[in-house]
Amino acid sequence: MSEPHEIEGQVYWSHDEGHAYGHFHTYDAFLLPGMAAPRKLHLLLPRHAPAGVRLPVLYFNDGNTTFWPGGLAMQSWNVAQTLSEPELLGSLPPHIVVAVCPVDRDRDYTDVEWAPERSCCGLREYCRELSLIKGFVDSHYPAASESRKNTIVGSSHGGTAAFFIATRLPQLFGTAVMMSPAFWVATGYDYAIEGSPLAEAGLILEVAELLRSPTQRPRFWLDWGMVHHGGFHNEVIERLGMLRGRELQALLVQHYGYHLGQDLWVEEDPEGAHDEASWGRRFARLLPVILGVGASEQSLDSAR
Repeated sequence: MSEPHEIEGQVYWSHDEGHAYGHFHTYDAFLLPGMAAPRKLHLLLPRHAPAGVRLPVLYFNDGNTTFWPGGLAMQSWNVAQTLSEPELLGSLPPHIVVAVCPVDRDRDYTDVEWAPERSCCGLREYCRELSLIKGFVDSHYPAASESRKNTIVGSSHGGTAAFFIATRLPQLFGTAVMMSPAFWVATGYDYAIEGSPLAEAGLILEVAELLRSPTQRPRFWLDWGMVHHGGFHNEVIERLGMLRGRELQALLVQHYGYHLGQDLWVEEDPEGAHDEASWGRRFARLLPVILGVGASEQSLDSAR
């Protein structure tokens, strides 16, 4: 049964849906001073964790699709089911998942004007709000505060936002997971189709010094799907995701000194489409890498 509780004026519902991995706290209207509007948050907490140990945390953009069907396509990553699979349940260290739902997705996850009549440019504000959310989680849950134990996860626009967040808040997030990221929005949609170089985008240039620093920069998981048929999202969006993803990989390795298998992991998914089912499937594969279980260059040889 769901039960209401309160932490410093923030009301949440504690509910257990029978997943082997853990149970949920859901905040329907989480609002701290400094936040522009309430947000829904879902926290998945492990059932079994050592007492007194601060746990790694994975923060998800598009939190309305992390555990249950939502978003435009009404699909889900099914993260709770994935974490409850026996092969993962017995091999991964316990961690917390925080799913942050968007208020205005187009605005929350973009920093430049990118398409006519679409909202934009609220990503810096979202960064600030996410830092407030993380502060709350660090204070009231057994969450590790250090950046190397905090990961920001996103797909499509949320994947581009994950890169932005980790490079603007490297002291908070040590890793960004970018699945089928929409880096084509970095210079505007029309320019991306015409092939405007990502290297010249403010998204990259603003943090060039950070990206050159092996001791300060975040780690990245970058992937995309190779299914480029069956509708606009695959034929155009996922194809652009592939093109920009390859461009970003080359830029990070050749210009900024990232090393595959050490601070950059890249996967081309031959069966990947631009949908939650593909992202959820790849999420199961990246977890051991992100959480430091078997994270080696050789472990991803077949994924390149």
